[in-house]
Amino acid sequence: MNCARGMLVVAAIGFAVSGFAEDGFAKDTTTEKDMGIRISFGVAPGINEVEAGGSSASVQDDAGGQIEVLFERRHWTKNNPNFAGIWGAGLFLASASATGGGDKVELSAFGIMGQGGVAWRVGDIVVFEVQPYFGVGGASVELTGFTDGSAPYFMYGAKGGIFVELGKSFELGVEVGYQAFSSTVELEYLSYTEDLTLTGDGLHASLVASIKF
Repeated sequence: MNCARGMLVVAAIGFAVSGFAEDGFAKDTTTEKDMGIRISFGVAPGINEVEAGGSSASVQDDAGGQIEVLFERRHWTKNNPNFAGIWGAGLFLASASATGGGDKVELSAFGIMGQGGVAWRVGDIVVFEVQPYFGVGGASVELTGFTDGSAPYFMYGAKGGIFVELGKSFELGVEVGYQAFSSTVELEYLSYTEDLTLTGDGLHASLVASIKF
C-alpha cells in the first residue's frame, strides 16, 4: 500500500507539472503542433500474489501483455524549444496469469488510462520522455474449478521512452518502466463463493508506433 500511495503521489506531481507547464506555454505560444495517436504492444507484469480469506500466497508469475491506444500531445515552447510538457489519454487492454498448486488463474482487463510528464528533444529527430500513469477498468477472471467472475481493475506505473521521428507524420519508440495492478473478484464454486484479490508488479516494456497530425 505504501508503494501504491507513493506511485499515486508521483503521478499527481507529474500531471501537476504538466498542467503548470501548459499554462506557461499558452502565454508563449507553442512552436509546433505535436500530437497524434499512439499504439503500443508490450509485456506487462503477471500475477505474483493471490489473497483469499485474509491470507495471501505467492504464485508462479506467468507474465502478461498489454496493448494501449492513446492520444498524446507534447507542448514545445519558443523559450525552450527542446523541452515540453506532455499528456495523454486513451484505452488499454491487459492480460496476466499465474499458476500455483496445480491451478491456473487468468485475468483479462480493459479500461481507460491517463498519463503526463515531460519530454526532451535531442538533436533533430530523437525525443526522450518520462511519464507516470494510471488506469482503471474492468476485468474478467478465470480460476480452475470456479465459475468465471468479473471485477474492477486498477493499475499505475511510471515509464521512460525514446522516440525517433521518421518524417513529420510518424514516430517509432520504445518504452520501459515499472507497473503494478490490483483486482478483487468474487468467484463461485457450486454454492461456495470466495473473494480473491490478485496483484502483480514488475517490468512493463513496449514498442510504440505514433501517427502524428
